[in-house]
Amino acid sequence: MVISRRLHAYFQEPGFWDFLNETPLGFKLFFGAIFIFIFGSILISIVTGISRWLSNNRAPQVSEVCKVVGKRVEVWGGRKNSGVKKEHYVTFELADGSRMELQVESTEYGLIAEGDQGMISYQGTRFLNFNREISAIDRSHM
Repeated sequence: MVISRRLHAYFQEPGFWDFLNETPLGFKLFFGAIFIFIFGSILISIVTGISRWLSNNRAPQVSEVCKVVGKRVEVWGGRKNSGVKKEHYVTFELADGSRMELQVESTEYGLIAEGDQGMISYQGTRFLNFNREISAIDRSHM
């Protein structure tokens, strides 16, 4: 009983949230929408990332013969004190003619060249490794 009186008195006294009573409705709606948009975007990003991770973990590991048909780097950032962010992608053409683009680490990206042939291993959309097939012409240069 004493606790409920204290809580009731606490919420009746002027406090931090009283400014909301004086704030115009348009202001409340505008900043409320911004808050919901930002919170929703963060929540969607987290759910999407976890979903992709779980999907990749459930997928079987696959190894297939392929040929490298393209490479690209996606770059963003790099203003003032922030560093440049890079994501490396390689496009593989599988034996059946289908193509898939996978994100690879920068160290792997540097070792793979367009036109390389070999075995790609992947799990869902996750790149595992690429073993290049060395041809007789390549062996003669060693």
